[in-house]
Amino acid sequence: MNVEIVNGTDNKIAITLPATQNVITVQPTALVASSISDAADVNLASPITVSNTDGAFTHVTSFSAGTSVESVLRQILEKYNRTTIALNGVTRALQSTGGSYGSASEVTSNQTLEIGRGVQVTAFRITVGDSTQTTDTSVKFLRGSTEVEAGLTDTTGTKTLTSADTQDPGTITSVSYSATVIDDGGSGLGDQTLTSGTIKFEWKHRLRVGSSATSAIADAAAAQTLFDGLATAYDQLSSETNFTVTATSGMDTTNHFTWIAYPASFGNLSEVLLGATDVLSDFQSPVDRNLTNDYGVTTSYRFYRSTFSKAFASGQTLTIKF
Repeated sequence: MNVEIVNGTDNKIAITLPATQNVITVQPTALVASSISDAADVNLASPITVSNTDGAFTHVTSFSAGTSVESVLRQILEKYNRTTIALNGVTRALQSTGGSYGSASEVTSNQTLEIGRGVQVTAFRITVGDSTQTTDTSVKFLRGSTEVEAGLTDTTGTKTLTSADTQDPGTITSVSYSATVIDDGGSGLGDQTLTSGTIKFEWKHRLRVGSSATSAIADAAAAQTLFDGLATAYDQLSSETNFTVTATSGMDTTNHFTWIAYPASFGNLSEVLLGATDVLSDFQSPVDRNLTNDYGVTTSYRFYRSTFSKAFASGQTLTIKF
């Protein structure tokens, strides 16, 4: 880029970008210098504004009187780039079925937990792109918009929390953790809070599809026994969404019925597809029974049972739709 300094009468900086070259024209009211050996010896006598609207110059708007021409040019040509912060991992312990929390380990991506299973976060790991651009001890750790802890050092590494953050919801929900740091903006820009990406913990119900010789569930106790002892073809933590199941040998066994169990709040099934054929009519009308999971949460579940045993050939694919 060519730089042209012109002693003119307009109280502004005009910047033009010809097709063949980039020219910056500086036209202050006066240039003041005791001796001119380089641009650092030339100062602006009056404040000036930047009138060019090109996107390359949106980071500069004005310069005060007394600013050296060298500083003016450096601020134009050496654009300040904000640094970054990344959340690399969260150290957490998971609740056991007995209620205690085991040893902690780091997770680097989102995690799904069964409703009622607590998580205890004790530390997090970040990367700060350039800590010379950030304010000391300006790192914060957030759960959603809630501040968990502040005043942490603005350097790359693992930060241990003063107190563990424990979350133990009994409903379908999620929490997301993130970190922030303040970029000081250098000499020309103001402070700005930078935010990392998130690591999310999400709680869902357990859904099961499988086979059992049980033909009826008269009460909650019978339903619990069936659910806990089901020879599963599908056993996942899931929200209310369609899913596929590959039939097992148990579903292809005489005197063994196919059972589908999920939270009653999901509503009735709309279809059970075997290939392109809807076979929902091959299931009995559903019944609802309360189940208590391993973490003490009781939920009403809906149960569908195939009308006939040995209902599906092993390896067939079923699509369960709500």
